[in-house]
Order: sequence, then C-alpha cells, then structure tokens
Amino acid sequence: PDQEKFWLMAAVTQWKTTREISVARGILQNGFLYNEKSENIWLTAIKLESEHNQIDRARKLLKKAREKANTRRIWMKSAKMEWQLQNIEGAMSLLEEALVRYPNFYKLYLMKGQILTSLNKPDEANEVYSAGTKLCPDNPLIWISLARNELKNQSITKARSTLERALVKNPLSDQIWHESVLIEVKNDNKKRAKQVLARAQQKMPKSGLLWSLAIGIAARPERKHISLQALRSCPDSQHALMIVARMFMTERKIQKV
Repeated sequence: PDQEKFWLMAAVTQWKTTREISVARGILQNGFLYNEKSENIWLTAIKLESEHNQIDRARKLLKKAREKANTRRIWMKSAKMEWQLQNIEGAMSLLEEALVRYPNFYKLYLMKGQILTSLNKPDEANEVYSAGTKLCPDNPLIWISLARNELKNQSITKARSTLERALVKNPLSDQIWHESVLIEVKNDNKKRAKQVLARAQQKMPKSGLLWSLAIGIAARPERKHISLQALRSCPDSQHALMIVARMFMTERKIQKV
C-alpha cells in the first residue's frame, strides 16, 4: 500500500473501464491514507477533478497538497490553475510564496515573468527574469526569456549583452547560441548572424539545432550542400531531419520527405 504506482495504476484502470469519476476518486482517497506526501497521487487527483470541471474540488485539493506534500510542482500547479482561471492576484501571491520556498526552481520565474508580460509590465518581467538568471544561471530558458523581453522593448544591445553573459555561464548551450543567432536574423543582420553561428558550430559541430538554423538562414543554392553536412554530422537529430524534410516539401519532392 505504500507504493504510489499501484494506486495510480488502479485509479487510471478503473477510470478507463467504468468512466465513473467517483470510483477513481475513491481509490486515490484511499491512496492518500498510505501515501500522504505523494506528489504524484495529489497531482493525479487534481487532474481528475480539473478534467471534469470540478474546479472547487481541484482548488481544495491543491490547498491540502501544499500543506501535506508541499513540493515545488504542486506550488507551480496551484499558481498555474489560478492564472488559467484569470485570478491573476491569486496566481501572483502563490508564485511569490513559492519563490521564497523554492528560489532555485526556474519554472516559477518563467511563469511570473509571462504573467507580468501579459499584463504589459515589461520592466517588472525583466526584474523577475534577472533574478532567475542569478539563482538559476545554468538554465537557458530564463536567459532566453530575458533577452526576448529586452528585444520586445527595442533594446537589441541589452538582449545581445544578456545572451553573451548567458554563454559565459553556459558555453555549450545550443539553445542560447540558437537564440543569439535568431536575434541577429530578426534584426536583419545576416552577416553577424552567420558569424555567431560559425562560432557556435565550432563549439558544437554535432548540434542538430544549430545545423537546422544553418540550413534555414542559408541562401537557397547552398541549402542542399549544408543539408548533407547536417545529416552526416547528426543523422539522428530531429531538428536536422525536420528542416531537411521541410526543404523537400517546399521543393515539392514529397517522396524524399
């Protein structure tokens, strides 16, 4: 009974078989008796109620889950639900408390920054992302979010500086290099974009993400040659395979796709 996976399997199987929410709910409630702090059982119970539009029940479960299990995912799910229900004040309050408890959980910074951006508060969003880069410096998504927000505010210099600092901390992050190239493409500076891409590929010659970008920004006559290089360098990369497939589609070579 202390193995959470059996309770989860039982609840899911009963739900698929009977389609009775009360049966699955009862199984999970019994599971709580033996696994009071199980994050997965709490989240499954919350998902069950949410999918059946039992919002009040889901909210009550989330409140109990924060008290009993008190994990970072549960706090994040709590804030996300309030955001989805347009309770912005409630979502922000939960995020602020969650960040005190889990200051190294990057997803909390991303969510708070996204909410502030949606409220047209770019400066406050920048502050949140900046705080995230200090406490989660090895996460590329926070750096990228900060740079994108700066770019939206017509500050390409700041965006470049942010990504350069990010690369000091994460020199082998192809996501950050990819974003550094994209910023130059968006700024219509193809020469600089190619220079940055060349530096990136020197460090990570087998990155499918970077090869896909190389194909995307290349002049049309060069794409076939670069595609062959990409497929030789990283034959199993989903990024490289997808961009080559798209190239064939635009050329109406469907059989090759």
